[in-house]
Amino acid sequence: MLADADGQCDEYRVHVVLNQNPSANEALYPRRSAHTELLLGQDYAMLRPEFLARRDAERRFPDTADRLLVTMGAADPANATAVCVDACGLLSGASLRVRVVLGPSNPNGEALRKRTNDGRIEFVQPDAEGGTPALMAWAHLAVCSPASPMHATFFMAVPPAPLLPAATPSSIAQPLAAPRPATPSRCPP
Repeated sequence: MLADADGQCDEYRVHVVLNQNPSANEALYPRRSAHTELLLGQDYAMLRPEFLARRDAERRFPDTADRLLVTMGAADPANATAVCVDACGLLSGASLRVRVVLGPSNPNGEALRKRTNDGRIEFVQPDAEGGTPALMAWAHLAVCSPASPMHATFFMAVPPAPLLPAATPSSIAQPLAAPRPATPSRCPP
C-alpha cells in the first residue's frame, strides 16, 4: 500500500494507493498498474484507534454552539493558531468556551498563551486526559487545518470550519469550499 496525497509519482506499481483527501480522484493516478486499487477520499481517512473506539458515541448539539475547539495539527508552521486566538478574542458571548490545542511540535505555545488574557480560552495539549478524541467529543464546532484533524472532526461528527493558510494548494482548498451536509457523515466501519 502507498499513501499518496498528490499523484506526483511517475508510476504506481503497487496493489493499493490510498489518498484520504477530499480532492482525491482517479485522474491523479493515470500511470498505475492494472491491478492497482484506488482508495480515494474521506471514506478512507486514516484514524488512530482511540478515534475508532468512539465510533458509536451519540452526539447532541445545542441550538447555539458554545464550545469551540481550535486544532491546527502538531506543528502549525504557518501559526494559524494565532489568527484563531485573535479572532476568538473578538467573539462575544459569556457562555463561549474555547479550547486551543497546542501540538507537540508547535514552537509558538508560550507566545500564544501570552497573546490573550481571555478567561474563555484554555490552552491544552493533544495528549491531555482522553486525548484528541475527548477534546473533539467536548466540542460543538472545530476550527481546524485541512489536514488530518479535519478527517477526525468528520468522524467525531463535529462540524469543522477549516482555516486555510494562503499556501494551501487549490486541489485541497476547492473541495472544502463545496457545500457540505449540516451533520457530517461517519466514516464506514
